[in-house]
Amino acid sequence: MNSYPVFIPSKGRYNNCLTADMMIKDKMFFFIVIEPQEYELYKNNYDKKYLLQLPFSNLNKGVYPARNWIKEYANKNGYKYHWQFDDDMKSLAYYTNGKQHKKPSSYILPLIENFVDRYKNIAIASITSSAFAFSKKTPYGLNKMVYGCFLYKSNLPYNFRLKLGNDTDMSLQVLEGGWCTVAMYAFVFNTQPLGTGKGGNDTMYADNGRQTRANALKNNFPHLPIKVTTRFGRPHHDLSQVWKTYKQQLIKK
Repeated sequence: MNSYPVFIPSKGRYNNCLTADMMIKDKMFFFIVIEPQEYELYKNNYDKKYLLQLPFSNLNKGVYPARNWIKEYANKNGYKYHWQFDDDMKSLAYYTNGKQHKKPSSYILPLIENFVDRYKNIAIASITSSAFAFSKKTPYGLNKMVYGCFLYKSNLPYNFRLKLGNDTDMSLQVLEGGWCTVAMYAFVFNTQPLGTGKGGNDTMYADNGRQTRANALKNNFPHLPIKVTTRFGRPHHDLSQVWKTYKQQLIKK
């Protein structure tokens, strides 16, 4: 069983919190972290033992205030690391030779925790989206972007701070601080297609949200080679040259 607690920040998915459904099936314990006005709605579908209420609501800042609250909660309760999962995960899998082998979260999370616990300087480790797994040739990527579902060192002095792109921004913050990030390519997650499920942050990408995200990252890290380009007819932040600038190596305990 996993050693570190699992938190799922969620909003508007009280009857469709796929990550919670997956973890109940996998016999995992977890917390759905929700705003107080939705507590009763979530309680209609999920046992209250799984529910944690935030002390704020409707800030219109996306998920990052909830992520910071979770980080502080985990640190205050003595958890060296903690998991944060997006709420739209359908399944996890072991990925090898171009194929997925679906495994329960109770199998995959301890393997990643054991890897992270071997080293002194991993700030964040994450599972990779199945959409990108085909392009990865190694079991993990060092000093890469982490996102989606990640294991975070609870006492780090960095805060999530962007309404859009908070995962990318946090990856860069810890790398700039000299820590390592690890993107696990041997393990993947599957989600529902963007925009197909009510709730979450999908609507924030309307009204030029992608341009806003790209500009915010560039403004936060003006010294990095972040390019704002167009891809598939939409604004896109190109960080392909950024990750190469971080050379720190893992340090064994």
